[in-house]
Amino acid sequence: MKTFYFSWIKRKASRGFALLMCICMFVCAGCQSTSQTLRIKPGKRMKSVKLGLSPKQMATIIGQPVAVRQPKDVVENYLMLDINPDTRLLMHSEFDKQMEYSPLNNRKDYPVFTVYYKNDKAVYIIFSSYIYPLHRLENIYIKKHMAFGNIATLLNAIGENYEYAPINNYDGEYLYLQKGISLISENDLVRAIHLYRPLKKNEAIEFMKLRRQ
Repeated sequence: MKTFYFSWIKRKASRGFALLMCICMFVCAGCQSTSQTLRIKPGKRMKSVKLGLSPKQMATIIGQPVAVRQPKDVVENYLMLDINPDTRLLMHSEFDKQMEYSPLNNRKDYPVFTVYYKNDKAVYIIFSSYIYPLHRLENIYIKKHMAFGNIATLLNAIGENYEYAPINNYDGEYLYLQKGISLISENDLVRAIHLYRPLKKNEAIEFMKLRRQ
């Protein structure tokens, strides 16, 4: 089974976001993007969107969320997909609120899908390429490479110290647990980027024991 966030994204796309993407790409066809470069710092930020922000601060950057969910809702979706929630890193962030964001509200170039908050501070952020047109992704970089580019290139740039976990119907998930970033790819392209607090070595070891169950 696919993980919840991918199944949810693709359902969203099929119910309206696909049309939005087409409209955005049509409007911007032939236009050169003037957006500023957004650099990702593992375990910290994508420029202004960073861990530690409050929902109010996040809203000033990317707009208001379109949905708010509780941890039990996320757990229920994992269980519905026959996935053990304990094997998913975001569940270990101890979040107390999940907020989903939409390109309809996002006036800037941050492809934020969901943010998980604990005590009104962002502790886990998921960026996704599924619901944003290409012109809103081409200026996002990890080091000197496009963040939503070729997975092999990015793995080489970030380094070899990652853990690999398979995901059905995807290339897999590449977890840099001690750096605070994970990449998920499909057809050799990065499709989702997760930012979170870097784990200590012993925490990373214990989590991967769960992840491989």
